[in-house]
Amino acid sequence: TVLDMLPNGYQFVSASTAAYVNTTGVWSLGALPSSSSQTLIITCLVLSGQTNYVNFAEISGAPLPDPN
Repeated sequence: TVLDMLPNGYQFVSASTAAYVNTTGVWSLGALPSSSSQTLIITCLVLSGQTNYVNFAEISGAPLPDPN
């Protein structure tokens, strides 16, 4: 599970997968094979007056620690 909640000043438009819930910021990946990856693309609008264009995501549930 990955948590990627858009900060204030952004309006959610769409996500590249239905496994992402924009109201909670939760992206449910399920099990991934070793050495594999997944990409989530979030499309949003930057609202008027927004000057901070930073967005962070974090792993919130994994059977093993993520070293990076």
